[in-house]
Amino acid sequence: IQAAYLFGGRDTLSVTGLTYAEYARRGFFELVAAAVVVIAVVGGLDRMLPRRSRPVLAASLVLVALTGLVLVSALERLRLYQAAYGWTELRLVVLVAIGWLAVALVTTAVLVASRRTRWLVHSLGILVLAGVVALNVAGPQAFVAERNLERALDPSLVAPGGRTGLDAAYLAGLGDGAVPVVLAALDRLDAADRAALRGWLDARSTALATDPSLAGWPSWNLARERARAALSAGR
Repeated sequence: IQAAYLFGGRDTLSVTGLTYAEYARRGFFELVAAAVVVIAVVGGLDRMLPRRSRPVLAASLVLVALTGLVLVSALERLRLYQAAYGWTELRLVVLVAIGWLAVALVTTAVLVASRRTRWLVHSLGILVLAGVVALNVAGPQAFVAERNLERALDPSLVAPGGRTGLDAAYLAGLGDGAVPVVLAALDRLDAADRAALRGWLDARSTALATDPSLAGWPSWNLARERARAALSAGR
């Protein structure tokens, strides 16, 4: 019954009048709600029953699999949103969260099938730590800046009806992680975007060189050091 709503894509948007943002947000929060309820019900039921029949096991696994359909729908909605408007740090975090929920659902199914749901909370906690580490290793600011610069330089990457051009103000607010990526693409941008980003880069270079709160080992981080090196080499 919900197939058209879950997977209708742009057709659903035109029929319902939803925006890309509303469609994506509904999909994500519906996924979170469904996943939390299913993991709690399936894991709790397995722990409560002293003996578990095959029909109960089959029903539990089917419920997890059906939740996977909601996950696929949420991922497709995010893809549509990103294709139309580009990446932001929040959209990247949502993508990582969807990936985490996918692994969490698989983990739940494996633990239920093997009757080891006593490890469910521990496993989910480890997955949270792994997701946070993976997100930081990936470098969200650099990733977002690179993807949006690619869209600005190659409009064919923008979905029909999507927003073209570059949001220079947003890039300038990303922080030190975006500095090397912006410097590498600066000469290929149009004059207005180049001027806006050059002003931000100059201001950031001055701050990194003169601000005492950004000097010394207590304030050290890898993104900041890469930004310093890139700005120094770009002068």
